[in-house]
Amino acid sequence: MKTFHFPILLVLILALSQTGCSVQKALADYRNRISTLAYGDASPQEKFDGMAVIMVDAMNTSMKFVDPRKNYAFVEKFVEENEKALEKLQSDISTYQNSLSSTEKIKFYGRAATKPYARDLIELIPTFTKKLERRTKAVLFMGKLLSVFTPGGLL
Repeated sequence: MKTFHFPILLVLILALSQTGCSVQKALADYRNRISTLAYGDASPQEKFDGMAVIMVDAMNTSMKFVDPRKNYAFVEKFVEENEKALEKLQSDISTYQNSLSSTEKIKFYGRAATKPYARDLIELIPTFTKKLERRTKAVLFMGKLLSVFTPGGLL
């Protein structure tokens, strides 16, 4: 007869629940930080810097998931919870950047290039997009296959 190891099971359940809690805490933290940036009185440069730092943090958090499905689910949840505020930030920053002269744009990006997040972005973006791209390609392919069953197709 096999013995049931309740303490081991309890430790596993607690470890798994802590992971879920830490992800929820991270998402709540991102939501608060993004909302503060988007709807607060930060300058466009502060919004740009703040958004870059948050994006680096969020990409690092998502890259911790070994399972690509969990990575993709985290990114989906991040976007879902912050879409309106991120769109506002992106709009505010783009409007500001479009108002700059060529010289001012060079200064703006030159200043950003000296920030600690610049190196992180350069290193993370290719890896992050590659990881998500595989999942996105599969989803797009399935959508293409399922289009056969839409009213224009089989049904």
